[in-house]
Amino acid sequence: MDWLAQSGLTPHGFCLSWDWRLITAHVLADLFMAISYAGCGALIFWFGRRRPDMGPAVLFNALGTVFVMCGITHLSDIATIWMAGYELQAVLKVSSAAASITTVTILVSLAPRALAVPSIAQLQEANARLASERRTHAATAARLAQLGDAVEQNPNMIIVTDQDGTITYVNRAFERLTGHDRANVTGRKPSILRSPDTPQWVHENLWQAIRAREVWRGELKDVRSDGTVLWVSASIAPLRGLDNEVTGYVAIHQDITDRKLAEEELIQARRQADIANRAKSEMLANMSHELRTPLNAIIGFSSAMRMEMFGPLGAPKYGEYIGDILSSAEHLLELINDVLDMSAIEAGKIKLFEERFAPAGVVDATLRLVAQRAAEGGVSLAFRDDLPCEVIADERRLKQVVINLLTNAIKFTPPGGTVTVSLSRAGDGGVLLAVKDSGIGMDPDEIEKALQPFGQVDGSLQRKHEGTGLGLPICIGIMECHGGYLVIASAKGVGTEVKVVLPPSRVVRGESVAP
Repeated sequence: MDWLAQSGLTPHGFCLSWDWRLITAHVLADLFMAISYAGCGALIFWFGRRRPDMGPAVLFNALGTVFVMCGITHLSDIATIWMAGYELQAVLKVSSAAASITTVTILVSLAPRALAVPSIAQLQEANARLASERRTHAATAARLAQLGDAVEQNPNMIIVTDQDGTITYVNRAFERLTGHDRANVTGRKPSILRSPDTPQWVHENLWQAIRAREVWRGELKDVRSDGTVLWVSASIAPLRGLDNEVTGYVAIHQDITDRKLAEEELIQARRQADIANRAKSEMLANMSHELRTPLNAIIGFSSAMRMEMFGPLGAPKYGEYIGDILSSAEHLLELINDVLDMSAIEAGKIKLFEERFAPAGVVDATLRLVAQRAAEGGVSLAFRDDLPCEVIADERRLKQVVINLLTNAIKFTPPGGTVTVSLSRAGDGGVLLAVKDSGIGMDPDEIEKALQPFGQVDGSLQRKHEGTGLGLPICIGIMECHGGYLVIASAKGVGTEVKVVLPPSRVVRGESVAP
């Protein structure tokens, strides 16, 4: 075996005593290790080229070189079993050591960067966080889209401007209500809608409010693109950014044109009705003399003929006719007086002739006037005076109120019933006069009807009780002229109580009148 020796060196097989079992184990082990190292080096070279983002190329080249050199070194170990090529093996090992040192140096320099690479748990946590943020962003985008749809599809027109009032956005309702194309209004001022009928101070107040960071609300008269009127109920507010600074303004305009036109028509109709009502009231008030004069003549001459002041009439039947004429004329005069009083109240022409008197005296006099009518109807009258005092008012008008209330109470009280009049102190210190009966009573709807001019609780042609339906409205008007009021409490089948109240300012203080 001397031929195997080179330069006086002995092959490695001599160390193994040329035992075929040892040689086989060494060869197979070195061969598999060479193949493994070479395969790892090749994979590192391949991975470095396919994934350059995973690290610098020098690192992959150095690692691949180390593994390949280690594989070649193991192949040289196999060769040295039979050949003493230790010089070449030394060169290979030195080269492997140099590559390893270089690789270690590179790894040391890259270790901090490697440590900065997140772990799998950290990457999983980051992925979970990103997924949560993605879901949040998706939900936010959905809400923004919904908000955009709400603004765009809102039935009210929405205008957004910058700080100078230049339009930056309008929704579809703006186009529908104004007739302007949104592409043509962007960059222009909202004054394109301004009506010349709107006073300048309205817009000055508007700008003053929103520049003070306040919300302005009001009604504006705008003009559509075709020149027709557009009434809107507007609310305009400043838009604030993240730093709470005003970045622009937003205006929401609700179309109220139909309502405003209806209001204008109603105002015009009411104005015409007021003019007609005043004309009617003035005509009736002016005709007072013309209507009363002939009736007074009829009543006066009928009374004279009935008393046969200038001799007998002749046939007894004439006396009956004269009585009918007199009764009808007095009834007609009473009716005309009520109509004229109501007209004067509505026209605001009623005059009060105020004097000082005792309310109890007015009630006593009125009770004497209606006593016969109450007796004919089988109704008892009662008076309770708990307030001996004097007032300053129109005595004739107050007596008219008491007569109307007593007449109504007697009229609607069946035989055997009672009508009670009482005087007492009102809760506010005024004078309270109450007329209470045990008559047929009224429900709430009938009370409301009875308080209206010419309102008849029994409106049929066959009604049992006569009257014009002006008594209570006249009483209300007279009491309001005195600064007082009238209230009714009633129940069907139980009776009615009407209260009239004079204010404390009409009560004479410091003196009393004996009952």
